[in-house]
Amino acid sequence: GTIFEQDEERKNPTNLKYAYSNAGTVSIKLPYGYSLEAAPENTNIDKSFGCYNSFYKMEKDIFSYVRYFEHKTNHIASEDYTEYIKFIKNVIKKDQAKYVFRKF
Repeated sequence: GTIFEQDEERKNPTNLKYAYSNAGTVSIKLPYGYSLEAAPENTNIDKSFGCYNSFYKMEKDIFSYVRYFEHKTNHIASEDYTEYIKFIKNVIKKDQAKYVFRKF
């Protein structure tokens, strides 16, 4: 199992190896005749232990996706653990969201 499967209340704090951040941008020039048909909503989640932002933009035929994730601290207090797991699960869900492009 993983920490994401644990349902029991945590009695001790969690210590990650280190606080860190990760940012990335992907830009794609759409082929002629294609457009963005469906996209997830832009996301901004800010918690005491971490934040996550993702958004997209279309400029003419250029699709860009921007993502930022940060562990603000490497120490997760036991009372914040349940909220931390919800945060991580939400980040995973948002990262797996689909964009749909359509030829018109």
